[in-house]
Amino acid sequence: MSLTIQILKDEATPAVQRLARTLASPEIRDVIGRAGRNVVKAHLEKLDRSRHRAHVAHHFYGRAARATSYRVTGQGAVVAIAQEGIAQRYYGGTIRPRRRRMLAIPARPEAEGKTPREFPDLFPVRKKTGFGGRQARGFLARREGRRIRIMFWLRRSVTQQPDPRVLPTDDELGQGIEPPLLSFVDRITARGN
Repeated sequence: MSLTIQILKDEATPAVQRLARTLASPEIRDVIGRAGRNVVKAHLEKLDRSRHRAHVAHHFYGRAARATSYRVTGQGAVVAIAQEGIAQRYYGGTIRPRRRRMLAIPARPEAEGKTPREFPDLFPVRKKTGFGGRQARGFLARREGRRIRIMFWLRRSVTQQPDPRVLPTDDELGQGIEPPLLSFVDRITARGN
Protein backbone atom coordinates (compact mmCIF):
# COMPACT_ATOMS: atom_id res chain seq x y z
CA MET A 1 0.00 0.00 0.00
CA SER A 2 1.29 3.45 -0.87
CA LEU A 3 0.34 6.97 0.04
CA THR A 4 0.74 9.86 -2.36
CA ILE A 5 0.59 13.51 -1.35
CA GLN A 6 0.26 16.10 -4.09
CA ILE A 7 0.69 19.77 -3.42
CA LEU A 8 -0.91 21.92 -6.05
CA LYS A 9 -0.43 25.61 -6.48
CA ASP A 10 -3.74 27.43 -5.96
CA GLU A 11 -3.95 29.99 -8.74
CA ALA A 12 -7.71 30.46 -8.65
CA THR A 13 -8.07 31.81 -5.12
CA PRO A 14 -6.24 35.12 -5.75
CA ALA A 15 -8.31 35.76 -8.90
CA VAL A 16 -11.55 34.92 -7.11
CA GLN A 17 -10.61 37.15 -4.18
CA ARG A 18 -9.71 39.99 -6.56
CA LEU A 19 -13.08 39.57 -8.35
CA ALA A 20 -14.93 39.54 -4.99
CA ARG A 21 -13.17 42.78 -3.96
CA THR A 22 -14.04 44.36 -7.31
CA LEU A 23 -17.70 43.31 -7.02
CA ALA A 24 -17.87 45.07 -3.65
CA SER A 25 -16.03 48.18 -4.89
CA PRO A 26 -17.28 51.63 -5.88
CA GLU A 27 -15.90 50.85 -9.36
CA ILE A 28 -18.67 48.34 -10.11
CA ARG A 29 -21.32 50.63 -8.60
CA ASP A 30 -20.07 53.29 -10.99
CA VAL A 31 -20.59 50.92 -13.96
CA ILE A 32 -24.11 50.11 -12.75
CA GLY A 33 -24.95 53.78 -12.11
CA ARG A 34 -23.67 54.95 -15.49
CA ALA A 35 -25.54 52.15 -17.29
CA GLY A 36 -28.72 52.89 -15.32
CA ARG A 37 -28.49 56.59 -16.15
CA ASN A 38 -28.03 55.74 -19.83
CA VAL A 39 -31.13 53.50 -19.81
CA VAL A 40 -33.26 56.19 -18.12
CA LYS A 41 -31.91 58.91 -20.40
CA ALA A 42 -32.61 56.88 -23.56
CA HIS A 43 -36.11 56.08 -22.29
CA LEU A 44 -36.88 59.78 -21.69
CA GLU A 45 -35.49 60.73 -25.11
CA LYS A 46 -37.75 58.12 -26.71
CA LEU A 47 -40.72 59.52 -24.74
CA ASP A 48 -39.85 63.01 -25.95
CA ARG A 49 -39.90 61.83 -29.56
CA SER A 50 -43.21 59.99 -29.16
CA ARG A 51 -45.09 62.44 -26.90
CA HIS A 52 -43.70 65.78 -28.02
CA ARG A 53 -46.06 67.83 -30.11
CA ALA A 54 -44.44 69.71 -32.97
CA HIS A 55 -46.05 73.03 -32.05
CA VAL A 56 -44.74 72.96 -28.46
CA ALA A 57 -41.21 74.20 -28.00
CA HIS A 58 -40.56 73.08 -24.43
CA HIS A 59 -39.68 69.35 -24.94
CA PHE A 60 -40.44 68.31 -21.35
CA TYR A 61 -39.04 64.77 -21.62
CA GLY A 62 -36.00 65.93 -23.61
CA ARG A 63 -35.17 68.35 -20.80
CA ALA A 64 -35.71 65.55 -18.28
CA ALA A 65 -33.28 63.35 -20.24
CA ARG A 66 -30.64 66.07 -20.14
CA ALA A 67 -31.23 66.50 -16.39
CA THR A 68 -30.62 62.79 -15.66
CA SER A 69 -27.51 61.93 -13.63
CA TYR A 70 -26.20 59.27 -11.28
CA ARG A 71 -24.05 59.06 -8.18
CA VAL A 72 -22.36 56.19 -6.43
CA THR A 73 -23.44 55.56 -2.83
CA GLY A 74 -22.06 53.29 -0.13
CA GLN A 75 -24.50 50.54 -1.07
CA GLY A 76 -25.09 51.05 -4.78
CA ALA A 77 -25.87 53.81 -7.22
CA VAL A 78 -28.70 56.34 -7.48
CA VAL A 79 -30.09 57.69 -10.75
CA ALA A 80 -31.73 61.11 -10.39
CA ILE A 81 -33.84 63.23 -12.75
CA ALA A 82 -33.59 66.91 -11.80
CA GLN A 83 -36.62 68.00 -13.83
CA GLU A 84 -39.52 69.73 -12.10
CA GLY A 85 -42.74 67.86 -12.79
CA ILE A 86 -41.29 64.41 -13.54
CA ALA A 87 -42.36 62.97 -10.15
CA GLN A 88 -45.83 64.51 -10.66
CA ARG A 89 -46.17 62.68 -13.95
CA TYR A 90 -44.91 59.40 -12.50
CA TYR A 91 -46.92 59.39 -9.24
CA GLY A 92 -49.85 61.57 -10.34
CA GLY A 93 -51.81 63.69 -7.89
CA THR A 94 -53.56 67.00 -7.56
CA ILE A 95 -51.96 70.25 -8.67
CA ARG A 96 -53.09 73.51 -7.10
CA PRO A 97 -51.88 77.02 -7.88
CA ARG A 98 -49.14 78.39 -5.65
CA ARG A 99 -49.04 82.10 -6.39
CA ARG A 100 -52.38 82.63 -8.12
CA ARG A 101 -55.99 81.71 -7.41
CA MET A 102 -56.43 79.64 -10.56
CA LEU A 103 -54.39 77.38 -12.83
CA ALA A 104 -54.24 78.41 -16.47
CA ILE A 105 -54.48 75.32 -18.71
CA PRO A 106 -53.49 75.95 -22.35
CA ALA A 107 -56.49 75.59 -24.64
CA ARG A 108 -54.69 76.21 -27.95
CA PRO A 109 -51.40 75.02 -29.42
CA GLU A 110 -49.91 78.52 -29.38
CA ALA A 111 -50.53 78.75 -25.61
CA GLU A 112 -48.72 75.51 -24.70
CA GLY A 113 -45.52 76.01 -22.76
CA LYS A 114 -46.39 79.65 -22.11
CA THR A 115 -48.05 81.62 -19.34
CA PRO A 116 -50.98 84.04 -19.69
CA ARG A 117 -48.59 86.92 -18.95
CA GLU A 118 -46.97 86.29 -22.33
CA PHE A 119 -50.25 87.36 -24.00
CA PRO A 120 -50.94 91.03 -23.17
CA ASP A 121 -54.36 91.05 -24.87
CA LEU A 122 -56.13 88.38 -22.77
CA PHE A 123 -59.31 89.05 -20.86
CA PRO A 124 -61.11 86.79 -18.33
CA VAL A 125 -64.51 85.21 -18.92
CA ARG A 126 -66.18 83.60 -15.90
CA LYS A 127 -68.23 80.43 -16.23
CA LYS A 128 -69.95 78.59 -13.41
CA THR A 129 -70.41 75.23 -15.15
CA GLY A 130 -68.29 72.94 -17.23
CA PHE A 131 -67.26 74.40 -20.55
CA GLY A 132 -65.74 72.63 -23.49
CA GLY A 133 -65.98 69.25 -21.74
CA ARG A 134 -63.92 70.50 -18.77
CA GLN A 135 -65.02 71.62 -15.34
CA ALA A 136 -63.64 75.08 -16.06
CA ARG A 137 -64.33 78.01 -13.79
CA GLY A 138 -63.85 80.29 -16.74
CA PHE A 139 -61.23 81.04 -19.30
CA LEU A 140 -58.83 83.62 -20.63
CA ALA A 141 -59.54 84.70 -24.17
CA ARG A 142 -58.49 87.25 -26.75
CA ARG A 143 -60.22 88.93 -29.63
CA GLU A 144 -59.14 88.10 -33.14
CA GLY A 145 -61.22 90.31 -35.36
CA ARG A 146 -64.84 89.45 -34.68
CA ARG A 147 -63.96 86.14 -33.04
CA ILE A 148 -63.09 85.40 -29.46
CA ARG A 149 -60.41 82.71 -29.04
CA ILE A 150 -60.15 80.81 -25.78
CA MET A 151 -56.43 80.64 -24.94
CA PHE A 152 -56.45 79.22 -21.38
CA TRP A 153 -58.99 77.33 -19.27
CA LEU A 154 -59.07 78.45 -15.63
CA ARG A 155 -59.21 75.73 -12.96
CA ARG A 156 -58.85 75.69 -9.19
CA SER A 157 -56.94 72.40 -9.44
CA VAL A 158 -56.22 69.49 -11.78
CA THR A 159 -55.65 65.86 -10.90
CA GLN A 160 -53.27 63.81 -13.01
CA GLN A 161 -53.36 60.03 -13.07
CA PRO A 162 -50.07 58.23 -12.31
CA ASP A 163 -48.08 57.32 -15.41
CA PRO A 164 -45.51 54.59 -14.62
CA ARG A 165 -44.47 54.60 -18.30
CA VAL A 166 -42.52 57.80 -17.55
CA LEU A 167 -39.69 55.56 -16.28
CA PRO A 168 -38.29 52.35 -17.75
CA THR A 169 -39.51 49.08 -16.24
CA ASP A 170 -37.27 46.99 -13.98
CA ASP A 171 -36.82 44.55 -16.88
CA GLU A 172 -35.73 47.36 -19.21
CA LEU A 173 -33.28 48.60 -16.59
CA GLY A 174 -31.90 45.10 -16.10
CA GLN A 175 -31.52 44.53 -19.83
CA GLY A 176 -29.71 47.86 -20.18
CA ILE A 177 -27.42 47.36 -17.20
CA GLU A 178 -26.51 43.72 -17.83
CA PRO A 179 -24.26 44.12 -20.93
CA PRO A 180 -21.93 46.80 -19.47
CA LEU A 181 -21.84 44.94 -16.15
CA LEU A 182 -20.91 41.62 -17.78
CA SER A 183 -18.34 43.36 -19.94
CA PHE A 184 -16.81 44.91 -16.82
CA VAL A 185 -16.69 41.54 -15.02
CA ASP A 186 -15.12 39.94 -18.13
CA ARG A 187 -12.40 42.64 -18.17
CA ILE A 188 -11.69 42.07 -14.46
CA THR A 189 -11.47 38.29 -14.81
CA ALA A 190 -9.27 38.62 -17.93
CA ARG A 191 -6.94 40.90 -15.98
CA GLY A 192 -6.51 38.20 -13.37
CA ASN A 193 -5.34 35.60 -15.93
